Amino acid sequence: MRNAEALRDRLQPFASECELARNEHLFRQGDPIATVFEVSAGRLRLVRRTIDDHLVVLHTARAGELFAESTLFADT
Repeated sequence: MRNAEALRDRLQPFASECELARNEHLFRQGDPIATVFEVSAGRLRLVRRTIDDHLVVLHTARAGELFAESTLFADT
């Protein structure tokens, strides 16, 4: 838990905020991403489409959680 708090504190000066409507996409599979996200309120599902076009929920991020930190180590 302390590692997440330390990361959050270090990233705070660079943070910006956006509000999503229900079912609006923050990003799509394959998009170039170079940031870490935090849910400030509500929840956000991270999903992936399978090769036969089914949706699989990878994670549900809730208020206070960081997500997409793997983008720091990958291009998409």
